[in-house]
Amino acid sequence: MANIPDVKDLESSRTMSFLTGNKSAVDVAKIEKELASLWKSARDGEETGDLPISDHVVRACVLNFCILIRDGRSGDQQRVEAMNDLLTGLSLRHPARVILGLVNEADDDSGETYKDLEEKVDAWVSARCHLLPGAKDKQVCCEQITVETTYKHGVGESLASVINPLIVPDLPAFLYLSGFHLDAALIKPFLGYFQRVVFELADNLEDDLDLAIAQTTSCVPAIFALSGEHYVHDLSWSLIKPYRMALAQTFDDDDVAIDPAMLQEITDIELVTSDIAQGALYLAWLADRLNLSPLSTMIDKAKSAYEITMAGDRQIKARIVYSAVEQGKGIKSVRLRFAPDQDQGQNQDAGLLVEAESRVIKSCYKGTTEYLELPMDDPRESAIDQILTSKKTDPFYLRALGIMAAFNKKEKKQ
Repeated sequence: MANIPDVKDLESSRTMSFLTGNKSAVDVAKIEKELASLWKSARDGEETGDLPISDHVVRACVLNFCILIRDGRSGDQQRVEAMNDLLTGLSLRHPARVILGLVNEADDDSGETYKDLEEKVDAWVSARCHLLPGAKDKQVCCEQITVETTYKHGVGESLASVINPLIVPDLPAFLYLSGFHLDAALIKPFLGYFQRVVFELADNLEDDLDLAIAQTTSCVPAIFALSGEHYVHDLSWSLIKPYRMALAQTFDDDDVAIDPAMLQEITDIELVTSDIAQGALYLAWLADRLNLSPLSTMIDKAKSAYEITMAGDRQIKARIVYSAVEQGKGIKSVRLRFAPDQDQGQNQDAGLLVEAESRVIKSCYKGTTEYLELPMDDPRESAIDQILTSKKTDPFYLRALGIMAAFNKKEKKQ
């Protein structure tokens, strides 16, 4: 007669699978009950020795971190895998209840429509455990709830009805949109439970320069509306911080040491980027610092350039040159030219050049060079690290947004 597995053995096996990071399928209506049962089994197994655990397990949670990933069914597995890699490091420094929402959408290429999709929700739970630094016999563990959703309509409300009750009360709650444009209809049902909204302005932009600028600026009203009662954090803004710092330090007393009075002598700015949103935000930030406002824009499609005339006390020509790359998206270089240099007959490549190199940002001006070392960590992980400890919306970001919105409103010339 076949051996019937002992119920206790099955429970121990399931608990060990959970603690080692494997996903355990659960009934959506019983997620909290299943988690409570698994953690109780872990405690009981540790006390009785029924679980082969040599380390003391500490369950920890200091915040809620919900990530909504667009089209988890068909596909963007690379995005899902990248998010899981990112969570591995973040969960060590910020133990959280992680809710990973995979939002399925119809595939335009398959001919599917929302009518063809079966409306359903599946859920799994798993733990993320790490040895505590300096403690050989203790593991800190937090939990991850993965929800895969397929809806015909009302994605925001339907998904929120599953996720909102899972938020641990009295702890900060972050809603991170990955692969979504900032959509007021999508996030509105979540806003009563989440105080902080994280997104990336560059997500899913068109390759066409004009369309990408239009998409970027179209999000501005929603961001301003959201910032009234919630903290907003744009990864595109966080990722350009090193470039902002590199430019600012060229006007201090070290190395390059350009006289700050030269800021009044800028005649033109050229920015090369493979990320339109980052480029537009950077130029808007610079315009804000120089008290400039956009007057007109022109698209030079032959050169993949977006040209902007700006004016304050003087008129400046600015150009965003789009350079498409598969990897390492972001700002590639920024060049500022000054009137005194041109008066002295300097060539067109004269001026201040700030450009990315391997692990550093290099600033060069008139034979002097300065370096800003970049963190060794993944830039997105570092940016989210900072966001999770931030307590406000950056006011300089909102000011830059206001200027950037005008990039697409002023008179256009082809």
